[in-house]
Amino acid sequence: MTLVLAILSLVFSFTTWAQDISYTDASFKGAPLEHAHKLNEFFKDEGFIPLADSQFGIPSLGINQVYFADAGKFVMVKYGIEGEFPLKQIITTPEGYLVHDKIGDNKFFLYFRGINQEAVKLTLIRMQNKISQYTFPSIKSVFIPEARAQADCGSPALVQQMTDFANLSGTMVWNFAKNCVSGLGEGAWAASGGAIASGLSSLWEAVKHPIETVDKIGNAVERFTVGLANFTKGLVTDPRGTLTKMGAKVGGAWDEMVDVVTNMSTDMKIQFICSFIGSLGVDAAIAFFTAGVASGKIAISLGLMAKRFSAVAKTMGLISKLSIAARAQLGMTADKMKNFMDKLMHNKIPEGDLKHLDNLTTADKDFSVKVVACYM
Repeated sequence: MTLVLAILSLVFSFTTWAQDISYTDASFKGAPLEHAHKLNEFFKDEGFIPLADSQFGIPSLGINQVYFADAGKFVMVKYGIEGEFPLKQIITTPEGYLVHDKIGDNKFFLYFRGINQEAVKLTLIRMQNKISQYTFPSIKSVFIPEARAQADCGSPALVQQMTDFANLSGTMVWNFAKNCVSGLGEGAWAASGGAIASGLSSLWEAVKHPIETVDKIGNAVERFTVGLANFTKGLVTDPRGTLTKMGAKVGGAWDEMVDVVTNMSTDMKIQFICSFIGSLGVDAAIAFFTAGVASGKIAISLGLMAKRFSAVAKTMGLISKLSIAARAQLGMTADKMKNFMDKLMHNKIPEGDLKHLDNLTTADKDFSVKVVACYM
C-alpha cells in the first residue's frame, strides 16, 4: 500500500454505532453537478454503471444515483442531507454499509450493498485519492443527457453469447442487462404522461429511523436488479411466458406484441430488450421490474407502446426471417435496427407511416425492407 493510501486508510473507520444518527431534512434535492459528474467517472472506472442522469436523479426513491456492479451489488447516493451524523464513519446497517461525507456545505451519503467491509473501505480510500483528478465537462454536455449505453446490444459476439442462454452465469446476464439501463433519464417517461411515484420517496419526509429507511430503499433497488436480470433472461429463454406474465394487466395489443417478439430471431430479441428497457425511464423501470407486472399508468403507457409495435407485426416478422448478413447487405446494420426499435418505442414514427410499413409486407420483400431502412 502506498504512503498516500496508508494515510487515507486512517480517515475511514468502521462502527456499528448508529442509534444516535438522525436526519432533520432528507427531502429530495438536486445533485451538485460537478461532484456528481466526478463521482460518476470514479465509479465507472471502478466497474460500476450509473442508473440515472445526474441532473434528474431518482425522485421516486428520493435519491440521486445508483451505481450497479452486479445484481444485488450496488452503491446508492443521496445529497442534501441535514441532521446529526458522523462524517467519514462507515456504519454497519442490517443490510449494508453507510458513510456520510460532504462537498462544501452539501452533506451526502454513500450506501454500499452486496459489498464486503474491506472492499467498501478500499473503494472509499480510492475515491478520496482520485476524485479530484477528474475534470468537469462543459456546461453544454452537462445539460445534454448521455446517450443510453446500448452500443453493445445486438453485436454479433453478444448475439452468439446470448443464444445459448442456459450456459450463461447470472453475472453475464446482468452485465448485459445493466448496459441497457445505463443513464436512464426520467424526461421521456414523464413526457409520455406515464410519470409515477413509487411511494418510497415519502419515507424521507419525516425520517425517524435513517438506517431503517436506507435499508428499505436498498431493498427496492435490489429487487429491481434481480427483476431486471430475470426479465432479460426470460425474454430470450421464454419470451411468451415472460411478457404474458408482466403484461397481464395490459391486454389488447400487448398480446399481439408477445406474438411478434416470440417469433423474433435472437439478435432482434436482444435489441428489443434494450429498446424496451430504454423506453421506460428510471421511475417506471424500477416500478415495473420490482413489481414484476405492469399496472396503473405503466400498464396504460405500455399498452400504447404495444399498439405501435403490433402495427408493424408483419414487417418485424419479415425482418426477423432475414439473416444478419442479409440485413447488413440491405443497409440494416445492428445500430440501425436498434435505431428503428428506439423510434418505435418512443412513438417517433407517425401512425400513418406505421400502417404504410405494414402494408408493404405483402409486396416485394427487398423493397419492403429497404423502405423500413429509411426509418433507421
